[in-house]
Amino acid sequence: MSPRQLLIELERVAQRGTCLKRKVAAFVVLDGSLAITATNDTPPGMARCLDGGCSRCAAADVPHRTAYDLCICVHAEESAIAQAACSGRALRGAILITNYQPCVTCAKLIISTAFSGVWYIEPWVMPKHALGIPGVADDYERLWRLLPNGCRRLSGLG
Repeated sequence: MSPRQLLIELERVAQRGTCLKRKVAAFVVLDGSLAITATNDTPPGMARCLDGGCSRCAAADVPHRTAYDLCICVHAEESAIAQAACSGRALRGAILITNYQPCVTCAKLIISTAFSGVWYIEPWVMPKHALGIPGVADDYERLWRLLPNGCRRLSGLG
């Protein structure tokens, strides 16, 4: 798949996401093949975010990139890893491709799951309140250096 086709497919799949704040898709490439596609959504049995399932996302005064710990939505990266776990599929050495760079929580999960690398299109921006904590941005960068192939932005997709 060409980089341009990848962008088109990521954006197409992301539109299936149900989060009010941002639509994200994640692809897992394992042994050279697309193994898993996922989007951000609420857990099974919960009302979809678009239908009022997540109070945090529905709150107008809670900006994007904040209060993740209060959000019931499952990030696309988390969903992809959960799909693999439910089917008994190991992800060691896989590449995660997403239209939005993973947050700190997802980064920890990706590293703990032994992915070899992450490719993303749009960078994640750390929330302003977090930037006031000395070293937190450096910690985020150090996390990505733990992956053999790192976390890198896809270029030439415009």
